[in-house]
Amino acid sequence: MSPRKCPEYVGTEEDPTCIICQQYLYLSSIVCRCRPSAFVCLEHWEHLCECKPSKLRLLYRHTLAELLDLVSMVDKYCYETPQDNSLQKQISCPKELYTYRKKVKGGHATLAQLAEKWLSRSRKIIEHAFSSDDYTIQLEEAEQFLWAGSEMDPVRHVVKNLTEAKKWAAGIRNCISKVENWSCNSCDSEKVSLEYVNELLMWDPVPCNEPLHLKLKNHAEEARKLVQAIDGALLTCPSVSELELLYTKACGLPIYASEIGKLLQKISSAKVWIESAKECILDKRPGGVELDALYKLNLEIMELQVQLPETEMILDLLRQAESCRARCNEMLSVSINLKDVELLLLELDGFTVNIPELKLLKQYHNDTLSWISRFNNILVNVHEREDQENVVDELSCLIKDGTSLRIAVDELPLVEIELKKASCREKAQKARGVKTSLDFIQQLIAEAVILQIDGEKLFVDITGMLKTAIDWEERASNALACEAQMFDFEDLMRMSETIGVFLPSLDAVKDAVSVAKSWLKNSKPFIISASSIMPASSVQLEFEALKELVSQSKLLRISFEERQILEKVLKNCEEWEQNACSLLQEAKYLLDTGNVNDATNICLISEIESMLTRLQSTMRSGLSLGFNFRVILELQNAYAKLQWCNKVLSFCSTAPTLEDVETLMETAEHLSSTTFGCPLLWSSLVKGVKWLKRALGLVCPPCSFRISTLSEAEEVLAESKNIEISFQVVICQLQNAIQEHKLWQNQVDQFFSMKFEERSWSQILHIKDLSQYEGQSNFRTKILQEMWDSNLLILKDDISIKFHMCTESYLYIQTLPLSKIQLFIFYFSVIRDSHK
Repeated sequence: MSPRKCPEYVGTEEDPTCIICQQYLYLSSIVCRCRPSAFVCLEHWEHLCECKPSKLRLLYRHTLAELLDLVSMVDKYCYETPQDNSLQKQISCPKELYTYRKKVKGGHATLAQLAEKWLSRSRKIIEHAFSSDDYTIQLEEAEQFLWAGSEMDPVRHVVKNLTEAKKWAAGIRNCISKVENWSCNSCDSEKVSLEYVNELLMWDPVPCNEPLHLKLKNHAEEARKLVQAIDGALLTCPSVSELELLYTKACGLPIYASEIGKLLQKISSAKVWIESAKECILDKRPGGVELDALYKLNLEIMELQVQLPETEMILDLLRQAESCRARCNEMLSVSINLKDVELLLLELDGFTVNIPELKLLKQYHNDTLSWISRFNNILVNVHEREDQENVVDELSCLIKDGTSLRIAVDELPLVEIELKKASCREKAQKARGVKTSLDFIQQLIAEAVILQIDGEKLFVDITGMLKTAIDWEERASNALACEAQMFDFEDLMRMSETIGVFLPSLDAVKDAVSVAKSWLKNSKPFIISASSIMPASSVQLEFEALKELVSQSKLLRISFEERQILEKVLKNCEEWEQNACSLLQEAKYLLDTGNVNDATNICLISEIESMLTRLQSTMRSGLSLGFNFRVILELQNAYAKLQWCNKVLSFCSTAPTLEDVETLMETAEHLSSTTFGCPLLWSSLVKGVKWLKRALGLVCPPCSFRISTLSEAEEVLAESKNIEISFQVVICQLQNAIQEHKLWQNQVDQFFSMKFEERSWSQILHIKDLSQYEGQSNFRTKILQEMWDSNLLILKDDISIKFHMCTESYLYIQTLPLSKIQLFIFYFSVIRDSHK
């Protein structure tokens, strides 16, 4: 049985149990090869299995000698009893064992004899060269003696020697085998431990005859020299390269020594230290390196005694940490000023070593730092926050809390500044959301520049919007000042829709575009009229409207080609108007001519006819321009007046009809209300035409004309001298009519001077005939009327006479020629109608 792990405890779980009685098998047990895991006690060995007894094995933990020793040990502490004495006698009596005989080849032998023979063979085996098989057989044969008592101690001693020799020889061969395998298989095989080799080589004398002993000794000697070199290096302060060189040599040996492990450990420790040192050196995080780690590295490098380039860096970092620690201790020993603390923290900002005193210094100012932390938290992306109203409230509360701090902080003025910035941002956000005035945006940007927040995206956007608005304003101003094209203004209006600012010039641009479009709309008829491609319109355009459009075009802020077209048209019209006005002045001057006589009539008529031709040509050219000039009406009036005057002047050499004169009078009444008023020539001619009408009414009156007297005729003739124009033909006719009338008057007077009996109807008719065929003056008709009336008065009571006159008249009418009859009837009807 295998030795117990805990021999002081009996009946523990490490002992097997009998599968029959379930008792712990502490001293011995029976097991069969068919069931290696099943054990039974000595009493129940028959119930283990059905195998033959020869296949069963007895497992025991102690020999009889050991059991006797155990009994002896127990006897020292326990009272002896009869039972104990009998047990002791049974165990301590080996005589039966001595007499126990065993069957062997050639007969029987006792156990002692067999043991002696075994001892003799064992000595011979030890003296010969080591054979593992012989040793194994010998040890197996020794098992039959080992269970016995102390009488078999020599056997046990030899077994022990054989076991040790076998083990030693096996160790020698195993080492040589490993050495050879390592040499053949390079680094793939296991090395031999130098300590194990030394243990094997320390046997003196050697337990057996093993030829490989000397070979192993040589390998061990080489390993010892390397170990000495390693020990020498470890006692000094070598570099890692030197250690690695030694380790390389050690790796080339098939024997492994603990010193090589130490060397490797030192190299590994050095490399680990280098890695740790590099981590500390390369760690640039503030407080990322623990001060204890630096102290630990310092102690480790002192213990390693290895030359490393990182050592000085670590020591320098450690000196800096100790200096920082001393400064923090100095500051902690006196009253703390926040500014000094901030300067120290600023100076130590980014220091990679974590100093406990620095933490303690920060902890002392926890309240202040908490306030600063709140301040910093508010400042984190404060310019990107959309809730600037909340920022304003938070900063206001922060100012209130900051004034109540026990330690004055320098950030308090900054909070006030940030409050102003937040207020500015709040206004900026509102300005970005709705349209505001350009002045407000400029004032806001100026405030942002003062607060140094003009670089923030919000203000960059607003600045961009302001720049866009200013550029738009400049472009609009340039466009308005330089009279840009329409597409520039339309582009400005399109751009203004994307600018979130009230643009001051936008109304001006819109007004300019609106005025320009209105002007274009109003100018379209004039442009079409001025185009040679389009047909002339029957509707005349207003010249004053053209003037107004050209005048408006000078006020336009937009450049059009149509402006030059209209200006050219206006220039042509003005030139024509100027010529027309000049011609009107000439016509007016001509109408203002006051000296009208027979000598000047011919020249005046020629001038008037020339002026009429010029006026007609000017009017034709004016109408061809397509405009309704007021001066055309004046030209027409002047033309009509001059034509009327020319017509009146033509009557100076002819005898017009009364109808012509009356037409002239009607025309004169219409023309009197037109331009030029009443010039001298016009007034004179109108006065003359009025006289001419009266004169013609006397000379050749119509049937419906009223009866005039001789005094009226003489008065009209006298008035002819008062008019400035002379109608000689009509004056001569009037003079002749007055002269004939006077002759006819004499005849009438003679007729009325006659007696009634001497008067006759034929005389009356003769006088009537004279009144008709000799001048046809209307004032004779009145005289005839008087005569007729007087005759009727005479005959009114004499019916027979009336009948006679009628009969006579009828008869006279019958005998008269047809023309005279007609004339008589006419005059008779005239007289009759006049009488009625």
